[in-house]
Amino acid sequence: ITTVDEAKQFYPLFGLGANIALIFSGRTVKFFSNLRKNLPPGVDGWAISLRGMMGIVVLLGFVICAIYWSVNTFVLTDPAVPKPAARKKK
Repeated sequence: ITTVDEAKQFYPLFGLGANIALIFSGRTVKFFSNLRKNLPPGVDGWAISLRGMMGIVVLLGFVICAIYWSVNTFVLTDPAVPKPAARKKK
């Protein structure tokens, strides 16, 4: 969750990350398409490429969970990190 003040700082980084992800996703799809070309007859190439891409999605999901856990465990508990000031509701 980001505040309005933090959004000015972080949203351009989110956009940059999304554009970099497009490059990697295109290369991944191209890799699995080329992999399907070299399979012998009778092998379901679609299933193999789908399993590979979904495996990457699951693996990166676990990486995101690990990053989230480590930030909450090691970074946010550090006393040197300033706490955000609570605002009063109107």
